Amino acid sequence: MPFVNGTAYAGAAALETANAAVQLSAAYDWAYPAWTDEQRAEAQKVLQRVAAYLEVAYHPNFDLPAKQSNWTAVVRGAELSLRLAVRGDGPFDLQEYRIPQLIEVQRSTDEQKRSVAARVRAAWPVCRPRVWWVIHGDEGQIALDEAMEDARLAAWEFDGARAWLEEARRHPMEPLAAEVWLTDPAFEHVLLVKHRLRGWVPPGGAVEPGEGPRAAAVRELLEETGLRAELLPEPAAVTVRSYRADWSPTLGLSYAAIVGRDVPLGGEENQPAAWFPLDAGWDSVFPSDRERIRAHARRLAAGSRSNS
Repeated sequence: MPFVNGTAYAGAAALETANAAVQLSAAYDWAYPAWTDEQRAEAQKVLQRVAAYLEVAYHPNFDLPAKQSNWTAVVRGAELSLRLAVRGDGPFDLQEYRIPQLIEVQRSTDEQKRSVAARVRAAWPVCRPRVWWVIHGDEGQIALDEAMEDARLAAWEFDGARAWLEEARRHPMEPLAAEVWLTDPAFEHVLLVKHRLRGWVPPGGAVEPGEGPRAAAVRELLEETGLRAELLPEPAAVTVRSYRADWSPTLGLSYAAIVGRDVPLGGEENQPAAWFPLDAGWDSVFPSDRERIRAHARRLAAGSRSNS
């Protein structure tokens, strides 16, 4: 990022600076406990300079209706992540007024739920928010331990996920993802939700700070389908994927559950849930999921027959 390296503002594009700023704020938060006061002060100066640049950064795309919301979310969201990361540290308290302003900007954009800022906005009520799902303290360690154990126990591993997690856990991490592969008792149908960008996908989402992946899967299932279901003890799968083109890859844990198709469905507005026959196709940006879910359903069906 040329701006952080000390060169002139011209030459550091607003979008490039914003993308790097999010990683910078996460790195600051991650390294904070190990730094001396002098090191923290120097790092704070860098974050202050980048935030000041982003506050006045402009690009013509800010004025284009087709691109305005995304650019606003990314650039203003990056500024928000910086200000949250150093909130309460020295002179940044003098600019506390910017935080609620930036939150309001994010709320007014169409794509706030898909933006970087959406994940930091949830941290607003906390005295010292965490920008990413970075492991800190006992709660964070418990959540990471659960993710490591469920990755180890998963029936299926894809993308070298276990080795990826072992290395990734040593650095600041994006939020883990958790989802539920919900089948009917006959193992002939799967329940999916219609995501406006990803197509038909299993119900799921990001693991929130202080939350374990199994609890996150149960919560997301309830929020997106209205169903309460007990997850099977064995995790279904562990994978590594990027959930949006401009997001870094993260670990995804898939859990299995069984519910009758006669149970009424609920869920979120504009994101319907529906049952699909496993031998049929469905449109999804993750086409490999179709065969993965089918294979796991066959595995569950075989286990059910052997136990009967």
